[in-house]
Formats: sequence, structure tokens, C-alpha cells
Amino acid sequence: MKIKLSIFITMLFISQLAIAGATNCIDVGWNEGRYDNDGQTLENNCSRKVEVMWCHNNDERKYRKSRCGRDGRYYQKHVVLQAGEIKSNQYTLPPSGRISYGACYGGYGSIDDKTSSSSSFNCR
Repeated sequence: MKIKLSIFITMLFISQLAIAGATNCIDVGWNEGRYDNDGQTLENNCSRKVEVMWCHNNDERKYRKSRCGRDGRYYQKHVVLQAGEIKSNQYTLPPSGRISYGACYGGYGSIDDKTSSSSSFNCR
């Protein structure tokens, strides 16, 4: 009985790790660009590569293409970040607005569904 309970608890813990993915690896930061090209950044602080997807809530015209929930899809952009890599782009990570993101360990295809209309996702 103790062995079965132990296996159950271990499997439950592993499944929770899969649900959480690698989102805790990502930090949102700031990039002071040249020529007024400031913006936010996404940094992978883990020792493994991660696939990260994101969007934001800034509704200014030049940033709308990567706004959360546009065209029936919550997350608008995704990229694979190597350990320690920083992603910056003034249009997809604008200087104002909240960045929403999710991440999974691995390369492209690590995130099960990037086309969902909600912020939930699964890692493969």
C-alpha cells in the first residue's frame, strides 16, 4: 500500500511539473534601445532551451499585431530561447503594457497548442 501511494504522489508531482512547464524560467525585463526603440524583453534564466509564447495588452496601433486574443488566438508570438538568451523586439514586446507568456522545455513543438483562445497551454 505504501509503495502504491508513493508512486501515486510521485506521478502527481511529475504531472504538475509538466503543467507548469518552464514558465518560471522566463523573466520580463527592459531594453533601452537606440533611437527611441525602447521595449520589454524576455530572458531564459534556466540552463536548458525553452519554447516561449507571448502577447501583450497594449492597444496602440503599431503594437496591435501581437495583442493578446487577436484573431481568436490568445498568444500571438513564439520563439525558442537558448539558456541565458534574451529576446527583444520593440513591436512584439512594447515599452508599455503587460506581457503575458508561457513556456515549455525544449525546441519548437514543445508547446502543444499555440492556437488556443485562452491563456492555458500544455507542454509535450
